[in-house]
Amino acid sequence: MKNKSSNFFEQYRKQCEKCNHGKKVVIPANDPSNGQHNDKIDILFINERPGPTSIKTGFISFGNQDESAKRFKRLFEKVFGLKYRKRIFITNAVLWCPKVEKYKNKTPTILEIKCSSEILLNQIKSIKPKIIVAMGRSALNVLNFCFNEATLKRAKKTKLKNIVGSVITVKSYKIIPLFHTSPLNIGNRSESEQLKDWKKMARKIK
Repeated sequence: MKNKSSNFFEQYRKQCEKCNHGKKVVIPANDPSNGQHNDKIDILFINERPGPTSIKTGFISFGNQDESAKRFKRLFEKVFGLKYRKRIFITNAVLWCPKVEKYKNKTPTILEIKCSSEILLNQIKSIKPKIIVAMGRSALNVLNFCFNEATLKRAKKTKLKNIVGSVITVKSYKIIPLFHTSPLNIGNRSESEQLKDWKKMARKIK
C-alpha cells in the first residue's frame, strides 16, 4: 500500500484553502513510485488539477485508472520506460479540488490558477528540475503567473499546436509545452501525434 503520510503537498494546505475561499479542499499526494521533491529530478510535469480518480486513490499518479492517466503512462513508457519514473515529479497547476460529494472534473478558473502560482513556484524552487513540461493551457497559464515573462506571455497567446515541443527559456528554467493527455484533446492531438511530441521533448533533456 502506498504511504500518504509523507504528502509533500500538505505544507500548502492553508494556501490551497485560501484559494478556495477558506473552504476545505482535497490534496492528493505525489505518487511515491515516482521521484520525490528531494531527489534528482529531470522532468517536472505540470498537469491541470486532481480529478475524481486521484481523490479516490489519494495520489497524483499515472497508475490511476482514468483515461488521462492511462494515456500518460502509455506515452511515458514508450518514450522513457517505467524505470525512469524515479527521475520525474508530477504536480498540478492547481493542487487541490473542493471537498464536496461526487466531485466531477472541472477546469480551474483563471483566479484559481493565479492564486495557485505561488504554490507552484515554491515547488519549482524546491525541486530544481532540468526541464518543466507544461501539460496543456492551464499549466502554461500558471507558469505565466509564476514568472511574468514576455516569452511566456507570447506563448499564452499562441495556439498550443504551434509551440508544442519547443523550448521556452525563462530565467534558468527550460519550459516545454505539450498537450494534456485528456481524452478531450484527442480531436486536437491524436495519441500518435502526442507520441511524436513526447519524443521531441525527450531529446531536449539529453
